[in-house]
Amino acid sequence: MVFELNDRKEKAVKIQQTTLYKPQLTDMHLPSAVNTGQIKLTDAERLLLDKEASKYTQNNVTTSYAADSAALSKPFGYVPYVKIDMSGEGNEREYRYGELNNKPDIDAFLDQLDRFNPEQRDIMKQYEPSQRLLSILEKMDDETLSQFTQVLEESFPRFSLMNNKKADELFKALDGMSPDRLKDTIETLGVLVEQAKNDQKPVSLIPTNEEGKEPILMHVPRAENGFNVAFMRGDQSKQLVDAYTDVLLRSSYSDDDLNTINAHLKEGDFEKSRGIIDVAKLVSHNDKRAFFDMLNEADDNGPNNIFNYIGQQVNYDAHLNYYKSSEGQFVSLDDAMPDDGARKNFHKKLLHAYEEFGLSWMNDMVEQVNEKPAQIQAELWSNLMTDVVEKPHLFKKSDSLEQWASANIADVEQRFHARQIDDIHTYSYDQDEPKVLGTLTWAERYEH
Repeated sequence: MVFELNDRKEKAVKIQQTTLYKPQLTDMHLPSAVNTGQIKLTDAERLLLDKEASKYTQNNVTTSYAADSAALSKPFGYVPYVKIDMSGEGNEREYRYGELNNKPDIDAFLDQLDRFNPEQRDIMKQYEPSQRLLSILEKMDDETLSQFTQVLEESFPRFSLMNNKKADELFKALDGMSPDRLKDTIETLGVLVEQAKNDQKPVSLIPTNEEGKEPILMHVPRAENGFNVAFMRGDQSKQLVDAYTDVLLRSSYSDDDLNTINAHLKEGDFEKSRGIIDVAKLVSHNDKRAFFDMLNEADDNGPNNIFNYIGQQVNYDAHLNYYKSSEGQFVSLDDAMPDDGARKNFHKKLLHAYEEFGLSWMNDMVEQVNEKPAQIQAELWSNLMTDVVEKPHLFKKSDSLEQWASANIADVEQRFHARQIDDIHTYSYDQDEPKVLGTLTWAERYEH
């Protein structure tokens, strides 16, 4: 016994001994199950199907035509449907909506969707209905629900190739939280999104032309395995929320720990939050206490705040350098940022310095190195901590750090720029039409 389930013949589906009533995703009309003649639906049976379809269509979150699968893939949304086995009397209806497969859960999820305005429903349609998402939504008051959709819209934009599965990881991190913990977490996420939106775009390090563009003769792309840094740079909200999600997924943080982290994130700015989150994401259990002590002491939002400084290791712009040719033309080169392991080792050196010498001593060092390339910061701190142990006599005076910086930074910096310039010439030589670059020198910050 066969029913065709779609009145568009080119996409007709045949199900043996069943009829599947799935509403179309248009507001114009609702198709009825098409009888092929082998079984005749009674008026009562057709009325039953129409009622089920009508109910789900009223709560539908999707606005384009349904495909023939039970649940549509993103970004078009998911379709609730009812399946009724007509092969025997008294058979129960089967329900499916995303991962939900029983009527009470589907009804509960649809009730949650009723709390959204049309714009918010449009945002939510890309996320598969599930028991986990239902549990999260049921714990939210209306204000938290609104913030939640704003975070999703800013951090996981529809049609983005970079969405991957991070939104699902966020739902996993939120699942199981108490209503109060969930509210505080969503508030923090909302603050992070606003911080990313309000963060000022970096001022160009070189003079721009009349159109406000950088007159670059050649760009050497090395960052992120060939990804365009300009593209990655524009997605700061997603990057910050992704990293914070990794923090939430760590089982080693108690509610009190998260309260402390969230409080500092809410009081900070984008640069500081980026640094706090990166340390919180990677810090080992043994260094966790030192991290919280330093976090509670470092309450200054100024440019030399230790967490602003740490955040430069995950700042794409800080890994972009400009070099000026002898003809006055500019070449740019970007480096891949250090991986998790390298940054974790860097954080460990800083936390060790904090435990040994205190935050004031560290801030003095940051003042000496803050304007130097981000790529050499780990090497500078490694050299410093080695000399502190092996040459303690050099650190007896009040200006010892300044003296050490004068004697040691220039050599590390010069070797770094020599490698960069070498790589630029090699890249140019390998092009079909090599550029004549002449002598290259590092273009320090241009004074506007």
